[in-house]
Amino acid sequence: MGRATRRVGADDVILVLAPVMWSFHIVGSKYSLSNGFLPMPFLIIRFVSAAIAFALVALFVERTLRIKGRSDRLHVAAAALMFAANQIAFVYALKLTTAVTVSLVFGLFPITVGVLAAAIGREAMTTQRLLAGVVSFVGVSL
Repeated sequence: MGRATRRVGADDVILVLAPVMWSFHIVGSKYSLSNGFLPMPFLIIRFVSAAIAFALVALFVERTLRIKGRSDRLHVAAAALMFAANQIAFVYALKLTTAVTVSLVFGLFPITVGVLAAAIGREAMTTQRLLAGVVSFVGVSL
């Protein structure tokens, strides 16, 4: 019996490209903020660009931008407010500290969410998840 070969798929490419794009995003944003862009105009350019890109993707996939139901609209509005607060904090953090510090904090988000989810009883902290958190923390620390 021969050894099974695994083909590289789209999910593998995404797993590699996501952190690469993320790191370029942080470094590029820090460079922009350090070389003339003020935080809020920079944020507005990013928001408008992202809104146009996501609207085009949504129109292509769903053929509409309509949000049905009152509760869905409230969820979208709440998500938009939280996203705006997050992005304002991100831009000012980059302006006031180093890209490395911001990257470390962002890298710890998944661990923090996992611990909080376990603390409030939404997710069980299994041995596998605990080990994954430790490996992730060590990776971020390196």
